[in-house]
Amino acid sequence: VAGVREQAVDALGWVGEKALPELTPLMGDSDEDVAQAAMSAWQLALAEVNDPAERALTAQLALKTISDPDALEMIGGEFANAATEMIDGAKSEKQAAESRTAVIQSIVDMMGDESSATRASAAKEIYETVTGNAWVSIAEAERYLADPDNYEPPEED
Repeated sequence: VAGVREQAVDALGWVGEKALPELTPLMGDSDEDVAQAAMSAWQLALAEVNDPAERALTAQLALKTISDPDALEMIGGEFANAATEMIDGAKSEKQAAESRTAVIQSIVDMMGDESSATRASAAKEIYETVTGNAWVSIAEAERYLADPDNYEPPEED
């Protein structure tokens, strides 16, 4: 049966970005070969999405549905890359600030999901990539959100 799922992943891989919703749950497949094939196909399909905001949203949705640690790590990296590209490519400071706020808020929301330690771990890594600051707490992330341009991280003990 795993072989059939792996063949399905291969076929979906040829479909490209339109197959992302179908590939997402397969990244958490109980068979390691199926999960790895799905992650590879998902990553290639996501690369076809030109708009960084759309890539970030697609990755964000996948982060909410996946609990497999390997898949979360890979998706988190894709989300961080797309989010950074979206913020850096903003047409105005206001648009960059709005994008940054949306990204950090989604990270805070992921951290609030106490049902998944692996999702929280991925959120910490995304936060650190996007902000350049070490993760401290949700309260500290919210302080960052309030004024990212003037944010000073707490001093380490």
